[in-house]
Amino acid sequence: MVHLRILGPFDAVDVDGRFLDLGGPKQRAVLALLLVAQGQVVSVDRLCEDLWDGEPPRRALVALQAYVSNLRKILEPHRPPRSPATVLVSRAPGYAITASAADVNAWRFEQMVSVATEIADPASRRNHLREAMTLWRGHALADFASTSWAAAEAARLEELRVVASERLVQALLDCDEAPEAVLVGHRLCNEHPLREESWRLFALALYASGRQGDALAAIRRARNTLADELGIDPGPALAQLEADVLAQRIPIRVRQSPITTADGNAPQPHRTDGRAQLLGRAEHIGAVLNLAERRRSSVCLISGSAGVGKSALLAHLAEFLTAPARPAHGEDWLVATGQCPEDDGAPAAWAWVQVIRSLSATQVGFGAGLDVFVDNAVTPPLRQETDESRFLLHQRLVQDLADLARIQQVAVFIDDAHRADAETLTLLTTVASTAPVLVVVSYRPEEIGRHFAGALATLAPLDPLRIELSGLPVEDATRLVQAESGVTPAPAIMETLLDRTGGNPFYLRESARLMRSEGALVATSAVPAGVRDVLRRRFHRLPDIAVSILRLTALIGRTADIEVVLHAAEVNEEVVFDALDAGMLAGLLDISDTTVTFTHSLVRETLVDDIPRLRRMRWHRRIADAVHAVHPDDVSALAHHHGQALTPVNAEQAVEYALAAADLAATRFSHDVIAENLQIADRALARMPAADTAARVRVLCRLSSARLADGSLEEARATRLQALSLARAADRADLVVEALLAWETPTPWITRRYGTVDEFVVDAVQECLAIPDLPVGTRCRLLAVLVEETYGERDEDARGAAVEAVRLSDEIADPTTRGLAINAYLALSHNRTARAERCALADELIRLSPRCATEVFGLIGHFAHVRLAAVVGDIETAAAHLSTMDTLADRYRWGQARAVNLMAHAMQAHVQGDTDRAAATYVQAHQHFTLANMHDADAVLGLSMFTLAVTTGRLADLVGPLTAIVSDADDAVKDPLALAMCAAGRREEARALRRAIRPVRQDFFHSLLLAVRGMAVVELCETAEAGEAFERLAHYRGQLAGADTGCFVVGPVDTVLGDLAALLGRRGVAREFHDAAVVLADRCGNTVWSNSARSRLDANQAIVEF
Repeated sequence: MVHLRILGPFDAVDVDGRFLDLGGPKQRAVLALLLVAQGQVVSVDRLCEDLWDGEPPRRALVALQAYVSNLRKILEPHRPPRSPATVLVSRAPGYAITASAADVNAWRFEQMVSVATEIADPASRRNHLREAMTLWRGHALADFASTSWAAAEAARLEELRVVASERLVQALLDCDEAPEAVLVGHRLCNEHPLREESWRLFALALYASGRQGDALAAIRRARNTLADELGIDPGPALAQLEADVLAQRIPIRVRQSPITTADGNAPQPHRTDGRAQLLGRAEHIGAVLNLAERRRSSVCLISGSAGVGKSALLAHLAEFLTAPARPAHGEDWLVATGQCPEDDGAPAAWAWVQVIRSLSATQVGFGAGLDVFVDNAVTPPLRQETDESRFLLHQRLVQDLADLARIQQVAVFIDDAHRADAETLTLLTTVASTAPVLVVVSYRPEEIGRHFAGALATLAPLDPLRIELSGLPVEDATRLVQAESGVTPAPAIMETLLDRTGGNPFYLRESARLMRSEGALVATSAVPAGVRDVLRRRFHRLPDIAVSILRLTALIGRTADIEVVLHAAEVNEEVVFDALDAGMLAGLLDISDTTVTFTHSLVRETLVDDIPRLRRMRWHRRIADAVHAVHPDDVSALAHHHGQALTPVNAEQAVEYALAAADLAATRFSHDVIAENLQIADRALARMPAADTAARVRVLCRLSSARLADGSLEEARATRLQALSLARAADRADLVVEALLAWETPTPWITRRYGTVDEFVVDAVQECLAIPDLPVGTRCRLLAVLVEETYGERDEDARGAAVEAVRLSDEIADPTTRGLAINAYLALSHNRTARAERCALADELIRLSPRCATEVFGLIGHFAHVRLAAVVGDIETAAAHLSTMDTLADRYRWGQARAVNLMAHAMQAHVQGDTDRAAATYVQAHQHFTLANMHDADAVLGLSMFTLAVTTGRLADLVGPLTAIVSDADDAVKDPLALAMCAAGRREEARALRRAIRPVRQDFFHSLLLAVRGMAVVELCETAEAGEAFERLAHYRGQLAGADTGCFVVGPVDTVLGDLAALLGRRGVAREFHDAAVVLADRCGNTVWSNSARSRLDANQAIVEF
């Protein structure tokens, strides 16, 4: 089904992630009109009226029919000729859209908001609302804002968006996450100043953050706004909150301050150079110093919005730590700072390149084995991108830092970490957790991406000091304005400035400079609120040629080589230097001997944003030529600038530099940067007049592999499919094989959407398998791909392919091919393979791992042992193998493996009866899956909570969450949902839900879902199904149901078999199975399972005696 998105720009995406061309404005409007109707029929007359603004032409109906016909071809490209449409359907007197909520983002958003109200757990409700909010990409129906027919629906959706945001604020408060609630609430109040509920929640969040004065100020602003705009007083809820805040009647459940110190006396920085003290941050500096004194290995996280002073705080911290005389704070420190680049085109792991180069320049012997970080022209050796070599490189850095720390205390500062690439963050978490150094990280909390969110989760167990920078208080703000403007501002002026800037130091400084040049009236009233507007007002005072050169410089980067600026400017040198001087005098630039650096990222961002698109492309080309002339080995910058100025003329150069930049990133194991550069290469190849299909397919194969390694599974599949499509279109069987085998490294989790088969991929595999004289190794690998693409849906095909792959791989001396074949075989359902055989293959996979430098083979082998041991309740053996899996995942920093390991730990806790620990661990795993953008992350969490509810007896609570699951295999949810409905007293709905239910698929979940099927049959007394359910489930007798997944469990299979036997009237058989269930449950130490089986024995005995 096509996914239609109207919460922002209107577009459509097919199941493979490809954007669809919906045609011209009128044709797109037809589809939008039908979506606005939410599945209801829209008459032909109404469509014509709305499409042509009440004046339809004479042949309007003919045009409308043509639009509908075209849309049907787009929405259902594979619909057989003359078969009826199923998406855009004809119904008198017009047309309608028949789509599910999962297929229209607005409908799904509305459903998710509704479901969230039924979720009792605050964290789950918060996560649900967060996910709902991610569906928005702009204003609803933005492409049709000028039309009257879209206005009402757009307004309704926008209102629902606000309601969801308010509910998110409340959920955040319920989760004791007041600082984030403040951010969301503040945005709400700014965007909707007349909503009292938004003001109430915002003030409550401020109060819960320990900012009582700010809370009262917010309520006062609300009161004034309502009075000025509407002439009314606040309603009872807001008035009551004000009274409660004044009386301090509301308990504060969150931390009053984000800053903790060793004692109540924060040390004050001792200045030795006469520079002005950093205003308002002495307490923060003291907190970091106390942390450094207490713990040799320590982490500090400094967060704050743009301009709040994070970089300035790091600079003062570095200055203070390295000062020659620091009273009462011990020896001097060695400080190295890495700045994560805000501009694209920087080499991979650039912040660590800066740190390592800085330390190696002053410390003899440091970085001797870290050449890949020192030299930007390293040629990657074959197989450089192995997990083992990456681990050894990281360990070398940790060892060098540890050796240095024995001589002198070491601090590493990473600034603007929210912009860091994945490898920068992996090195950060490795150093922070293993090296004896102080690590200080700054970031913007509103710009956290999935990689940095994962890094924060990894750093959390280290108990970092967290500092949340906010605006300056009035006293410090007044001193700053006075210093910058040269005058003492009146209290009323300061009140206006603080209200506008929020005390943000950068914004205050720029406003003060504007006050100095144009007066207080302009600074406080004539300039629109917003720091970029203030900056533009200041740019306007510079000569036009100076602003133009500053914009060109900004396009080069935050820091630019002066020679590159001179080459790119194409004007007289004196003009360039005059412009740079003007920027420096205006406080926009810092100039060194060879470089210029913008004083703040906001300055650069504002300058770049104001460059028209066409001019920006032209300037990128000029910059590329300049970089080539000055730094011809800076392949990362050359790839970026050529990529931004891409035309057929420079496409060949763009390919050359992008591939070189990708190779450089590979030496630093930065898969996301590899992917970025390969995307440039692909776009460039597509622009070349005589594009080489083979070259493009190979770039796409490598891009797909990089995305998979980066954890972007959906994007990796889409890219592989693109490569496959190109290869098949070119009728190149060799390229088709390359595309199919693009992924050399297996993953511990499924690589396709559960419950689906990609027919295009499967057909391509089967065509390749039919190639005469296919090399044995190639055939083995293709068979492994076929297993991955079909197991669970076409079990016989998957099993045949897996058996053949294992047999053939034993005949060749290729450990990697053998490992891939074994991995494919182990993916089959446990009841289709012998236990001894699986055990032997798992051992072989572990032994293969070091031989072929594919370390993940070892993890998959140990995971197979976890599953084999868990099914029979051998907790000790399962725990031993799981411990090894943890070691491997931590050693090689595998994000997906960590999530799978957490699932296994949760299952183990469940087996042992600790359902609370299991639930908490499942939630942690869900966070990892969500960060990796896994399609079925919520479905996995829902299934996890269901398995626990089977044990705890809380199934009724899961009706809402299970109903909300959106999955391509929705049949797999029917039995769990039916059990939850029964528990909630909705038995007839449960019975109706299960009508015509399909057989349980032979896959990863086979034993689990068979057992749940048996439970549902027993609960609903479906005697007609009981016999078949018993027969199928009996294959798993003596095992824990679901434990062969390694991730889920619902108790002994024998308990369910006994219940089915009892339903069939076979009391003696039931007793045998319930006896066996007690033995297995006792072996696990799970008293709930034991008591459950014993109660069945007692009930059975009572019936016999009766």
